[in-house]
Amino acid sequence: MIFPKPKHEIYYEGTYKLTNTKKAKDVFGFYLAVEEGNSDITYLENKMLEKEEYGIFVGEKGVIITFGTKEGRFRAITSLYQLVKKQGEELIFCEISDCPDIERRGFMINISSGRVYKLEMLKKIVDYMTELKYNELQLYMDAFCFPYKDYMDYVKGHSYITAEEVMELDAYCKERFIDLVPNQNCFGHMQAWLAKKELAHLGVGNEEYPPTTINPLMPETYEFIGKLFDSLLPCFSSGFVHVGMDEAKGLGRFQLKEYCDKYGRDTLFMEHLQKLWELAYKKHNKNIMFWADMVWDWEHMYHKIPQNAIAVEWGYQEVQSMVYCGF
Repeated sequence: MIFPKPKHEIYYEGTYKLTNTKKAKDVFGFYLAVEEGNSDITYLENKMLEKEEYGIFVGEKGVIITFGTKEGRFRAITSLYQLVKKQGEELIFCEISDCPDIERRGFMINISSGRVYKLEMLKKIVDYMTELKYNELQLYMDAFCFPYKDYMDYVKGHSYITAEEVMELDAYCKERFIDLVPNQNCFGHMQAWLAKKELAHLGVGNEEYPPTTINPLMPETYEFIGKLFDSLLPCFSSGFVHVGMDEAKGLGRFQLKEYCDKYGRDTLFMEHLQKLWELAYKKHNKNIMFWADMVWDWEHMYHKIPQNAIAVEWGYQEVQSMVYCGF
């Protein structure tokens, strides 16, 4: 009845009928209705519980919800909503308790390929995520899907999301205990930017191999990325930004070959990662996430990863995954 399946779930004979639960079209509407006051529900706060841990007891005297934080209370009400959807207002006596195994449960939407979802549709996706107890949504960007202040003309003829829409979506997510994280590629997958005449000199490649990787040896690269961050990151309240870093196919080749032959591909990668962290953290107070595919076999360099950065595994299977590995 409840998804994801709780760690502890027992049902007994007998039912309790909710008397003053307002009808709600979705889990957040149910949450608001319950929070306004419901005599059927008793709340017991227990500071010993984990952040999203909760308990639900349904018996002859009504519903008891145990929680330690506001997130835990919200997850409990979400599970109660799922019970009501299945059983109606006549709830079967039960004992339920749960705590997530994975701290950050994320979903990523690519808004760079094809048309960008309208804000209304993005909110519907958030509604589904809310009931499934996701707590993170990432907007993936590697092209002209956002009107960066210094590159406003680039969005002409493209579908894009505005700064105001991002901030509205951010507030919508925050109400539902979902962290909206910007996912701005800053190494590979930069071909759209590097195809622009005024940015082409930042690319790693040649006429036969059009660049997809930006050159971390050029100071202008960080001026460019800094401008992207200055426009994009203030629209998000999250304490994180995902900086990509996957499939940097130019690493060790062309303009980077001499440096990498001397110091190593791994060294240049970590130097670039450190500079991105400095751009994100020192100016915008955001820690970074990055795809782990490039560093997977570089265990000897793990100590170079910035403190509190999160390496995210991209599963190269039919179903892509986001598994967090904290450093």
